Amino acid sequence: MVDSFQPPIISAPHLLSKSRQVRERAVTALMWTLYAYLWTPLLSLLAWWTGLDIAYETMVESGGWEGLLSVARWYGISIGLIFVTIAAWSNSNRRRFRNKEKRQFIPPVSDQDLMLRFSVNSGQLEVMRGAGIMTIELDEGGNILAVTASSMPRVTTTETSAPALETIALN
Repeated sequence: MVDSFQPPIISAPHLLSKSRQVRERAVTALMWTLYAYLWTPLLSLLAWWTGLDIAYETMVESGGWEGLLSVARWYGISIGLIFVTIAAWSNSNRRRFRNKEKRQFIPPVSDQDLMLRFSVNSGQLEVMRGAGIMTIELDEGGNILAVTASSMPRVTTTETSAPALETIALN
């Protein structure tokens, strides 16, 4: 009884001689080539329908291939020049700034400097730091008149004294 799921084909290519294997591969390649050749009318129709025949006429028959090669050559030269320029610039900067740290770090501003600059006391400074929303009223000279600081849950208002504000200007 023959199993209906297994085809009755014996495949043992290792038992064939080398010349027989080469002949079978050659025949298989020939048949696939013939099969592909049979598709050429349909492929030509699709190429004509999509406009590839115009591209063929322009590139092959009219000599557009030489123009494309010329443009590709100049494009490659341009890309090469850009690459060389950037590489030279990078190397010159690397040699110029090697082991030289020109960036300077700015020291942090102390609380005393902030209080002197803006004429506020330490309590007002802490209220301003903790505020979620802050409104600052200034006079004509840019001095702080009043600060209204609020966070989401509660509102805190801080008023500064006028004599202290007149002594230090913002500018």
